[in-house]
Amino acid sequence: MTSLAKTTLETSRPAKRAKVADAEAGAAIPELEGIRQSETQLTYLQAQLAATEALYSAYEEELQGLSNQLKGVKQAHVNAGKPLWKEGADQQAETASGSLSWPGTGDPVAFDGDSFSAIEEEVLLQTEAEQEPAAASGEAGATGAEGPGAVLGERLAALEATCSAISQEDMEAQGAVGCLAGRSGRYYLRSTAVTLGRATDTKGDVDVDLAPEEAAAAAAAAGAGAGARRAGAGAGTGQGAAAGQAHGAPGATAAGSGHSGAAAAARHSVSRRQALLRLGPDGQFRITNMGRQAVVVNDVPLPQGQTVCLPHLSLVEIGGGSSSGGDSSGGSGGVRLLFLANLAAVGRVVRRSSALVL
Repeated sequence: MTSLAKTTLETSRPAKRAKVADAEAGAAIPELEGIRQSETQLTYLQAQLAATEALYSAYEEELQGLSNQLKGVKQAHVNAGKPLWKEGADQQAETASGSLSWPGTGDPVAFDGDSFSAIEEEVLLQTEAEQEPAAASGEAGATGAEGPGAVLGERLAALEATCSAISQEDMEAQGAVGCLAGRSGRYYLRSTAVTLGRATDTKGDVDVDLAPEEAAAAAAAAGAGAGARRAGAGAGTGQGAAAGQAHGAPGATAAGSGHSGAAAAARHSVSRRQALLRLGPDGQFRITNMGRQAVVVNDVPLPQGQTVCLPHLSLVEIGGGSSSGGDSSGGSGGVRLLFLANLAAVGRVVRRSSALVL
């Protein structure tokens, strides 16, 4: 038994030596060492990512609280009748750092005087009670002060600039060189030459079908006429009755005018081939009146067969009278379109066309 135990012990010793040798060899392999280091780095990065996520959540909650606080301060300024965006611009010009402290808070908040959100909130949140004192002060100091009209003009100019920038991004996303905005929708111009009119079976299709705009304009004119009749009904009850007894003709006149209004509504305010809108090699849009209906561009009548330049933010009226003629409604059911040019796309088209010229 003793010899057998010695033999077993001697045979097991080489196996232990082989295991130790394999472990030492494994430790000496650089790939295994790199794997161990990678696992350690991965664990560290996971812990760092968890800490970053927790910090981001805390920052997000703090930012939300500051945003709610800023909205409350803006609302308080507007309710107090303070011109928030103009006041911010004035204080920003006075301070060298370009920051101001809101009332009730101790931390300075960076404020942009041309911020669209501040202007929009001031315009939209201003109530009638705030407008009446502004109008009264404007009438009292009309001799030496600018009055509320100048302030309203500044607001509209700022909103116009911001909306124009937003429209540029919208047209870039649509791949359009221009856009016609009407009552019923927007018409994106993806070609350098487009036709305006009405799609019919006899004349075929047009690039921009203004039939929906024609219907929307007629509905708007009908609504405005109904409102005017309701407003004048109460004021003219006594005088209208006396005049009716004296002459007896106003009833027939009213019926005739209603019939003529229905006939005018039945007529189309847009010709089937009304206008041609083209982008020239110089980067200028031009519109040509090819139809029988009247076309007015920026309160300037455009006769049939004539062409005029169409700048950015131009007003095109088709089938209605000019607003300078005394009719504030813009004509009897005429189509009104606001033209917006994608200046970036126009620049690209001009550069490509100039590169093709030898």
